Amino acid sequence: MRISRRKTAHFLGKIRLPALGLAAALIATACGGGGGGSASPPAPVNTAPTVNAGGDQTVARNVAVALDGSATDNGGPAGLSYTWSQSAGTTVTLAGADTPNASFTSPDVGADEALTFTLDVSDNAGLSGSDTVSVTVLRNIAPTVSAGADLAVEQNDTVS
Repeated sequence: MRISRRKTAHFLGKIRLPALGLAAALIATACGGGGGGSASPPAPVNTAPTVNAGGDQTVARNVAVALDGSATDNGGPAGLSYTWSQSAGTTVTLAGADTPNASFTSPDVGADEALTFTLDVSDNAGLSGSDTVSVTVLRNIAPTVSAGADLAVEQNDTVS
């Protein structure tokens, strides 16, 4: 587009192009100015999943135990695969070992014992991360006892 010195172009809120008319103003507005396109942003770099196997626990023997894991990945939760495994302690059978949340029944131990579990998580690009959690199984936990509320009675009264 060519504008002679007699013509003015003023871009402070209003467009004044007296000799060029509306068609020229629309063309100038639609072209976007600056010529050339912009490069598309670089694709994000895939990183390994960040894994959390949950907090350590202390439990009694022969009780249900839940392992509450989670993972985040810059590719989103779709395509993540989970694997729980036991690396220390009396062997237990894990239910849901291929999910974020596994469970088992604590073993009947002869002494307090730590069981160690690892949660491995892989994304659909083959990158993986892991975290470990410890579950301490106590041989004996003191029972909680309640004899009821205190009572005031007279001598020779029957108490039930």
